[in-house]
Amino acid sequence: MEQEVVKQQPKSKSRRLITTITVTVVVILLLCVLVGLVIYFMSRPLRQPMSANARLPKSVKPKEYILKVQVYYPNSATTLPSDKFFTFDGNLTVEIECISSTKNITMNVEEIDIIASSLKLIEKDTKKSIEFSNPPFEIENVAQMVTFYPTSELEPNKRYFLSMSYTGKLADDLQGFYRANYTVENDNRWILVTQFEPTDARRALPCFDEPEFKSVFTLTVIHPVNTTALSNMPAVYTKIIR
Repeated sequence: MEQEVVKQQPKSKSRRLITTITVTVVVILLLCVLVGLVIYFMSRPLRQPMSANARLPKSVKPKEYILKVQVYYPNSATTLPSDKFFTFDGNLTVEIECISSTKNITMNVEEIDIIASSLKLIEKDTKKSIEFSNPPFEIENVAQMVTFYPTSELEPNKRYFLSMSYTGKLADDLQGFYRANYTVENDNRWILVTQFEPTDARRALPCFDEPEFKSVFTLTVIHPVNTTALSNMPAVYTKIIR
């Protein structure tokens, strides 16, 4: 026969023991969180610091973005050439209001290829088309900006439509418009996600990527028929393109 002996520690020692264990557990949890954060940020690619003049001019401001995006990635519903995998095409029209006279339109952009031949600038009221200089724009990679050069000066209190087509890549770096994968019953699947804060919207479209330039969007997404597109607003309509 065995006898179980239970010894009760004095209350003061018991409290100290509980306090010590609690503090130790909290410290371990904090260390785990810190290690996780360090691993996350160290795994992100290094980005060049912006130049000192990385703020956008205030000569124009956006009123509305009309954006159409078509995505390309491995999917059973589509057949694509391999060079199109994990890319996207964008077609953008920005309605801008001129605040002060200017011959430049500067926006934020990063890792996006703008198609120069697609550029259009139209005055909203008169429908007058404005040509661009040659070259029509310049990109400053460090400042993450693109400056467009119309041949005519934009006038205060007038609105204009700036349109362009562009291409981008769906990277796996958790920034801008990116890709991630997951598994369902041993089936590898892809999800395309946006992460625009604090300054990563410019990786998905040329835009005025500063808080004071907030604006509304009309968004169209062209995606494989066996997938779902979600936004922070309900869809106005859905149709199948053949």
